[in-house]
Amino acid sequence: MLLLEKSVHEKQDTIVGLRRQLEEVKTANLKMTSQLKTTQETHQRDSLKIRGIENKLSQTTANLKKADKDLQEVRSSLRESEKTSSELGQKLQEVQLARSSAEQDLSIEKQWRASLQMEIQREKDRVVELTNELKKARVIKKEHAELQEKYACLQETVSEQEIALVEMGKQLSIAQEKLSDMRQVSAVMKDSVWVDDKDIAECQFCQNGFSVARRKHHCRHCGGVFCNSCSDNSLQLASSSKPVRVCDTCYTMLLERASS
Repeated sequence: MLLLEKSVHEKQDTIVGLRRQLEEVKTANLKMTSQLKTTQETHQRDSLKIRGIENKLSQTTANLKKADKDLQEVRSSLRESEKTSSELGQKLQEVQLARSSAEQDLSIEKQWRASLQMEIQREKDRVVELTNELKKARVIKKEHAELQEKYACLQETVSEQEIALVEMGKQLSIAQEKLSDMRQVSAVMKDSVWVDDKDIAECQFCQNGFSVARRKHHCRHCGGVFCNSCSDNSLQLASSSKPVRVCDTCYTMLLERASS
């Protein structure tokens, strides 16, 4: 009985530990849920940034195409200017004026080309930055997927621990019932006194005297001495491994206790 009480206390301590672990897991679950929500919000913001970056990239590409087209038009204009200059070679003054104008246009074109190249370089740098941000967004997306997997594992662990807690509760209830039965049997055995059959001359129930035909029998539960008619019952007691003889009174009492 002491070992059983010790086992019950150990199981109770185990249940307390499991409950504490369950609370910790729930707290971690709430924390992971908050982190997951924050990650989702960050992912949404990053998705919006990526869309904006893609839009800007498409606009930049369109601007580059337009700049290339303008450059081709300028080159075509330059060729036309050179052709006009060759045709007006006879007229020196006109050629000089045309040359001066062409040189000015060429200078402007060079400046514009230089500024255009600088703009293109800036756009390329911007594309590199956007590519790096896109890589970071992919890393965040991967971390988000890992957090979701961890969250699913935590939920499965919580379910398993809840099932184990229910089973431990059932086992504790059964152990407490057995402990209560053993305490009752122990109390009855303390009150019982094994009567010496030499001191008894008649049945303690029917009061008939003992003789050669009416022999003495001990009740293994209360220890009293009875005749065969008043103790013709067999029950398995907590102190015995097989059914033993009990008197009518103990037999009725034990049956009522077992049925309740």
